[in-house]
Amino acid sequence: MKSFNEFNILFQGRQILIHKLAITSEHLIKQMEYNFLLPTTLQNISMDIINPQNFLPLHSIYVGPECEFLLQSESSEFVMEIKTICLSFYI
Repeated sequence: MKSFNEFNILFQGRQILIHKLAITSEHLIKQMEYNFLLPTTLQNISMDIINPQNFLPLHSIYVGPECEFLLQSESSEFVMEIKTICLSFYI
């Protein structure tokens, strides 16, 4: 995932980039939220975020371009299993 790579870069160089850590962390979290939360939930993040009513339907959860491509040739049961596992990771 591009966002993870960009975040990881902050830890690889010799420059002090601590001032970018908060902004980049927030960006990474927002990117992940778009993958599994309903748009209305994104507008009002609260402590109740892990309420199942806030999640996208399983078929709408985005698991990344490579995984989405792979899942195109799989059974719907397998796709739902993978997306359920990814949702657990996101949460």
